[in-house]
Amino acid sequence: MENQYPQAPPPSLGFSPPEQDERGLDVWGFLLRRKGFVTLLAVVGTALGYLNFQQKIPRYSSDALVQVIHHNADPRLDGLLAGRNLVDAQYVITSETLLDECYENHDLGELATLRGIAKADATRRLAGMIVAKSPQNSSQSNILKLSCEGTN
Repeated sequence: MENQYPQAPPPSLGFSPPEQDERGLDVWGFLLRRKGFVTLLAVVGTALGYLNFQQKIPRYSSDALVQVIHHNADPRLDGLLAGRNLVDAQYVITSETLLDECYENHDLGELATLRGIAKADATRRLAGMIVAKSPQNSSQSNILKLSCEGTN
């Protein structure tokens, strides 16, 4: 009895070169066929980005490096205070006494951030905006980094 069906070639371990239709994704063709959808996505993405940009509240920041020098009449205390760690700097800089004096002497009540606010509330707001710490890369122990961040 003769076999009616032709025999398939034996399976090979190599791959044959791909046909023209199998060369990969036709990205440009995909985008051209769906150009209305792609345009809609671009317009919606641009609109959402613009709305997000408009909703952001501007945040202002400023940094300053300050060298703290202690003046005392006793030279023995000068050596002790010069090498002293400025751990209490945050407390001193944000103290109510110091901020009250700054508020009065420098007309801080005229700033847009503090305009129309009572003095006590303004000093509390200032204390929340100021951060004082020793910079990590400073080899001197009497250098202090002051940072102030806030919004209008």
